[in-house]
Amino acid sequence: MILGLIAASCAAPSSDRVGNTDQPSPTTSPSPTTTIEPREQEPNPSFEPAPAVLVSNGDVELALDPWTACWTVSCYDGAPPDEPRDIGVGDELIIEFPAEGWTFQATARTGPGDCGRRQTEDLAPIDSTRHRLTPIGPAGQHIIEVFGHGPGGDVIVTFVWTTTTDGPPPVPMATTSILADHDGLVDSYGVEVSLWNLAHTPDEVSAEATVIAADGSSHSFRLTDRSDACSVGSLYLTAAIDEGLTAAQLGGGKFTYEIEVTMDGLNFTGTGIWPTDEDPECAPCVPLTFDPPLESLEAVSSPAIEARKFDDVWIFSHSPDGGDGALHTGVATINNGCLYVDGAVVVWHVDSIDQATATIEAVQAGQQPTLSIGGGGTSLEEGATSLPAEITDRCPTSAVWFGTP
Repeated sequence: MILGLIAASCAAPSSDRVGNTDQPSPTTSPSPTTTIEPREQEPNPSFEPAPAVLVSNGDVELALDPWTACWTVSCYDGAPPDEPRDIGVGDELIIEFPAEGWTFQATARTGPGDCGRRQTEDLAPIDSTRHRLTPIGPAGQHIIEVFGHGPGGDVIVTFVWTTTTDGPPPVPMATTSILADHDGLVDSYGVEVSLWNLAHTPDEVSAEATVIAADGSSHSFRLTDRSDACSVGSLYLTAAIDEGLTAAQLGGGKFTYEIEVTMDGLNFTGTGIWPTDEDPECAPCVPLTFDPPLESLEAVSSPAIEARKFDDVWIFSHSPDGGDGALHTGVATINNGCLYVDGAVVVWHVDSIDQATATIEAVQAGQQPTLSIGGGGTSLEEGATSLPAEITDRCPTSAVWFGTP
């Protein structure tokens, strides 16, 4: 998307020769060593960094320098900050950028890196240089990535934002890439099917793809689930490139894609037409329309789990009739507003809430309390393919411990 700047450099010629050894030739004397002082690089007079993106909640304003941008004649790539600046708590932000004709969108995620749920929304314009950002996804702390694009280039900034109200639920979407145009010929660069913004990550998934040519000939093949275990509400399915290359030999014209996906026992069929429906933003990908709609994959709900906040830290609780007799022991930590014990999120028994709040106070005071909590747990490492959405939508985790009194 964005190309990095290329700096000119000079390299000294190599002294190695074919058949070179560590000893000098017996018929010649070693050449004296010549020291070449490095040439000082002159600054690029045409380089112009993109202006800061202003983020304001009415009381606090952050001026964020884009970590990746194209601006006038300058392009540069970077990485998001390890510790993004925090805009605080609120339910409305103003995003301001000193260029007219630009559009902005924001992606909210609940965990570090690529973990947790990611949800993207377009920002509503206020005037020619300002846009409004409202809550995305469930209330809580989110890492927000704002992407702006318009005449002259694009910019990306990242910050932390905590909301107190829920945003609109995500709209499920899906695309597939099977065939591609290679200099006017039908080709394939690989097979991919992506689904995201699902109500939950399915426990069981199977899928098959069929490519149908204009003359009715077709090629069908199985898809393999290669989804990232730490992502929430998304699937990534692939097949060998040979399957795409076989489909490319069916003929010319338009091709119909049929993607049949079974998730937790429910059958969904997605269709799209290539190249008619090709999306230029992700070419050669084609958006898929599913029947029944992907919205019918309902969220895995655990009504017994309640989420609340204590000193800006999430506490989860339940009131089971019984429970396992195992023990979970570890050091309590707080990360991004979430309480963990040995890396797992604890769903505390309602009778143990006082222990949870005391633990939060101890960690915030700089202590490292070690806890032993009775109950039972589940984790992705042990084979679980999804965890309760009440937890993962707020606190990224690969393990959950359900406590007993």
